[in-house]
Amino acid sequence: MILYSGGVLRDLFFLVLEAAENAMDHEREAISEEDWNTAFNSLKRDYNTNIADFRDGDKLYEAETYLKILAELANDSNKQVVNTEEVMHLRSNLCILAYNGQDWTDVHPIVKELLQERGLLN
Repeated sequence: MILYSGGVLRDLFFLVLEAAENAMDHEREAISEEDWNTAFNSLKRDYNTNIADFRDGDKLYEAETYLKILAELANDSNKQVVNTEEVMHLRSNLCILAYNGQDWTDVHPIVKELLQERGLLN
Protein backbone atom coordinates (compact mmCIF):
# COMPACT_ATOMS: atom_id res chain seq x y z
CA MET A 1 0.00 0.00 0.00
CA ILE A 2 2.88 2.32 0.77
CA LEU A 3 4.38 1.76 -2.68
CA TYR A 4 1.13 2.46 -4.52
CA SER A 5 0.33 5.54 -2.43
CA GLY A 6 3.21 7.35 -4.16
CA GLY A 7 4.12 8.95 -0.84
CA VAL A 8 0.75 10.71 -0.65
CA LEU A 9 -0.40 10.14 2.92
CA ARG A 10 -4.03 10.78 2.03
CA ASP A 11 -3.86 7.94 -0.51
CA LEU A 12 -2.10 5.60 1.93
CA PHE A 13 -4.74 6.23 4.59
CA PHE A 14 -7.49 5.78 1.99
CA LEU A 15 -6.04 2.41 0.92
CA VAL A 16 -5.69 1.18 4.50
CA LEU A 17 -9.18 2.36 5.47
CA GLU A 18 -10.86 0.91 2.37
CA ALA A 19 -9.07 -2.42 2.76
CA ALA A 20 -9.84 -2.58 6.49
CA GLU A 21 -13.50 -1.72 5.95
CA ASN A 22 -13.76 -4.39 3.26
CA ALA A 23 -12.14 -6.94 5.60
CA MET A 24 -14.59 -6.01 8.38
CA ASP A 25 -17.53 -6.25 5.95
CA HIS A 26 -16.46 -9.83 5.26
CA GLU A 27 -15.76 -10.54 8.96
CA ARG A 28 -12.02 -11.03 8.45
CA GLU A 29 -9.57 -10.19 11.21
CA ALA A 30 -6.82 -9.21 8.79
CA ILE A 31 -6.66 -7.49 5.43
CA SER A 32 -6.59 -10.06 2.64
CA GLU A 33 -5.45 -9.84 -0.97
CA GLU A 34 -9.10 -9.37 -1.96
CA ASP A 35 -9.42 -6.42 0.44
CA TRP A 36 -6.24 -4.87 -0.96
CA ASN A 37 -7.50 -5.28 -4.53
CA THR A 38 -10.83 -3.66 -3.64
CA ALA A 39 -9.05 -0.66 -2.10
CA PHE A 40 -6.55 -0.42 -4.99
CA ASN A 41 -9.29 -0.48 -7.63
CA SER A 42 -11.30 2.13 -5.75
CA LEU A 43 -8.35 4.54 -5.65
CA LYS A 44 -7.53 3.76 -9.28
CA ARG A 45 -11.10 4.67 -10.24
CA ASP A 46 -10.73 7.98 -8.41
CA TYR A 47 -7.56 8.84 -10.31
CA ASN A 48 -9.08 7.72 -13.60
CA THR A 49 -11.86 10.28 -13.14
CA ASN A 50 -9.21 12.99 -12.68
CA ILE A 51 -7.94 12.37 -16.20
CA ALA A 52 -10.89 13.74 -18.14
CA ASP A 53 -11.81 16.56 -20.46
CA PHE A 54 -12.00 19.82 -18.52
CA ARG A 55 -13.52 23.10 -19.63
CA ASP A 56 -12.41 26.40 -18.12
CA GLY A 57 -14.50 29.12 -19.71
CA ASP A 58 -13.93 28.87 -23.45
CA LYS A 59 -10.80 26.73 -23.13
CA LEU A 60 -11.10 22.95 -23.38
CA TYR A 61 -8.38 20.77 -21.87
CA GLU A 62 -8.61 17.30 -23.39
CA ALA A 63 -8.01 14.02 -21.59
CA GLU A 64 -5.82 12.87 -24.49
CA THR A 65 -3.45 15.77 -23.81
CA TYR A 66 -3.27 14.83 -20.14
CA LEU A 67 -2.58 11.20 -21.06
CA LYS A 68 0.17 12.22 -23.47
CA ILE A 69 1.87 14.37 -20.81
CA LEU A 70 1.61 11.58 -18.23
CA ALA A 71 2.99 8.95 -20.61
CA GLU A 72 5.90 11.19 -21.64
CA LEU A 73 6.82 11.84 -18.00
CA ALA A 74 6.47 8.19 -17.00
CA ASN A 75 8.77 7.18 -19.87
CA ASP A 76 11.26 10.05 -19.31
CA SER A 77 14.46 9.09 -17.47
CA ASN A 78 15.08 12.71 -16.38
CA LYS A 79 11.67 12.99 -14.66
CA GLN A 80 11.28 16.69 -15.34
CA VAL A 81 8.36 18.55 -16.87
CA VAL A 82 7.68 22.06 -18.10
CA ASN A 83 4.93 23.63 -15.99
CA THR A 84 2.27 24.20 -18.61
CA GLU A 85 -1.36 24.73 -17.61
CA GLU A 86 -2.07 21.06 -18.23
CA VAL A 87 0.90 19.97 -16.11
CA MET A 88 -0.28 22.25 -13.30
CA HIS A 89 -3.72 20.62 -13.46
CA LEU A 90 -2.06 17.20 -13.19
CA ARG A 91 0.05 18.39 -10.27
CA SER A 92 -2.96 19.81 -8.46
CA ASN A 93 -4.93 16.56 -8.73
CA LEU A 94 -1.80 14.58 -7.72
CA CYS A 95 -1.46 12.65 -10.96
CA ILE A 96 2.05 14.17 -11.11
CA LEU A 97 4.02 14.21 -7.88
CA ALA A 98 7.11 16.25 -6.96
CA TYR A 99 9.71 14.61 -4.74
CA ASN A 100 12.51 15.71 -2.43
CA GLY A 101 11.84 19.43 -2.82
CA GLN A 102 13.75 19.35 -6.09
CA ASP A 103 12.64 19.57 -9.68
CA TRP A 104 12.27 15.77 -9.82
CA THR A 105 8.75 14.63 -10.62
CA ASP A 106 7.03 11.40 -11.50
CA VAL A 107 3.62 10.03 -12.30
CA HIS A 108 1.63 8.68 -9.35
CA PRO A 109 2.10 4.86 -9.23
CA ILE A 110 -1.63 4.21 -9.60
CA VAL A 111 -1.77 6.51 -12.63
CA LYS A 112 1.12 4.50 -14.09
CA GLU A 113 -1.10 1.43 -13.78
CA LEU A 114 -3.81 3.27 -15.74
CA LEU A 115 -1.28 4.22 -18.42
CA GLN A 116 -0.04 0.64 -18.63
CA GLU A 117 -3.61 -0.65 -19.03
CA ARG A 118 -4.01 1.76 -21.94
CA GLY A 119 -0.75 0.62 -23.54
CA LEU A 120 0.93 4.02 -23.10
CA LEU A 121 4.07 2.92 -21.24
CA ASN A 122 7.25 1.62 -22.82
